[in-house]
Amino acid sequence: MFLILKKIVFCGIICRCMGVSMKYMPMDKELIEINQIKDLVSVHFEDMYLTGYSGRARIVPGFSIHYGHNQYMILTTLDRHFKEFVERLRKVYQEEKNHIVSKNFLGEQKIQIDELSKSILLGGELEQISDLYNHYENGHGYDQSLVFEIDRINAIIDIAKYHLQLFLLNFKKHFDNLRIQGGNNGHYYLTCTIDGLERIIPMEYRELSKNSFKFRFGNLVDAILPIEMTIAFNMDSFNVNMDSLNVTTEIAGHEYMETDDYVYGDNGIKWKRDIYHNENLILYNEHDLPRLDNFDNNLINLDSTSSNLESFMLPWSAVLAVENRDLFINPDGTLEDTKDGDRRLLSRRMVYLDINEESYFIKEIASKRYYKKTPTQIISEGIHLDRMNKSVIGSKKDDHYLIETLFDVDGVTGFYKTDLLNKYFYHSSKADSLSDINSENTRLIGPEDGIYTNLDLLNFKEGKRR
Repeated sequence: MFLILKKIVFCGIICRCMGVSMKYMPMDKELIEINQIKDLVSVHFEDMYLTGYSGRARIVPGFSIHYGHNQYMILTTLDRHFKEFVERLRKVYQEEKNHIVSKNFLGEQKIQIDELSKSILLGGELEQISDLYNHYENGHGYDQSLVFEIDRINAIIDIAKYHLQLFLLNFKKHFDNLRIQGGNNGHYYLTCTIDGLERIIPMEYRELSKNSFKFRFGNLVDAILPIEMTIAFNMDSFNVNMDSLNVTTEIAGHEYMETDDYVYGDNGIKWKRDIYHNENLILYNEHDLPRLDNFDNNLINLDSTSSNLESFMLPWSAVLAVENRDLFINPDGTLEDTKDGDRRLLSRRMVYLDINEESYFIKEIASKRYYKKTPTQIISEGIHLDRMNKSVIGSKKDDHYLIETLFDVDGVTGFYKTDLLNKYFYHSSKADSLSDINSENTRLIGPEDGIYTNLDLLNFKEGKRR
């Protein structure tokens, strides 16, 4: 230790003499402890029962180790440095797997380790949805959005246009050509045609949450009473997966309400439509959305590892894509598509994609849930190994495409909570068109590019790095 300190002091003197300032960065305490792991005694990959989740126990896989001078460490897949922990274990185990830990009446004892743990540390991989986040590694996450509100409105306005057309048919009005002309801070004015005549209408916009949005349109049916519309990307009963896209449109006083649900089920995505008048159901119908064969879009897979998506066309030409996988964890740590066995990993991903001329909007929710049967064959409650809820807005800006990504992953802990929760990330792509955007021509941008406010982002020119 003395020699190390002496060397640091000597280097510091040289740097000061040369006019170089040094900055000492504190290292994460947990990461230091992980990097000091050696002399393994036992290693076990097992189910950890965690409490504190709404009063219920949850199961999450993790490693527990005994090492050094009677030291212990337990980390699960929810911990911030779990990946570094596994990598350190893998390195140390491969170096020490033949070491003699102790000698007793049973003979020489090596490291105690089960076959599953051994298979992981000798080359197996713990499949995690965190691969989806690699595109944002070392990026700067902003606490506030730097894009303008109008960009957010444009991202979902196609949903509003289509359902306004449907709703106004109840009043025998033919609606078309909706265009935003100006406004800010939640108040805008638009032009459209009603029965062939151009009309100016006011619009209010409000973000209810990261998954739901509310519009108020005036002067369409009534000069006083507005049409209200709520667009929501709903979650399932576990509040993990995107279960449906819901649009509710109504006008008070005229007592009309219409709900349109686009719901994923066993046979694909159904469009369920209800119309009420004076609280009485006057129309109900449902039908399956058409499948898109061999649909593969570079924007969906830009920062994801998964590509086995079933895709369905929505009526306004947007796409809902879904992937469901039910995997069995073999004793050697490999994964198979089967529902047999006592350890299961359920993976689900749902993506909404809407491309509008030179811009696009993606809403993506994904999760991996872990199950284990107890000795009484009761399936324990699922644990969220990882889950992701993100929104992406991409648009053409002068000489490049600007891409904003928001992570909204409430309820998670560890790395996702500290590094991604409610953070906005920005990428710039020099692609010639939306179809050409890929990870090779896309890069993270941030404060090192002089971007601190929305005006900095607006004036950013690709290639002119500060």
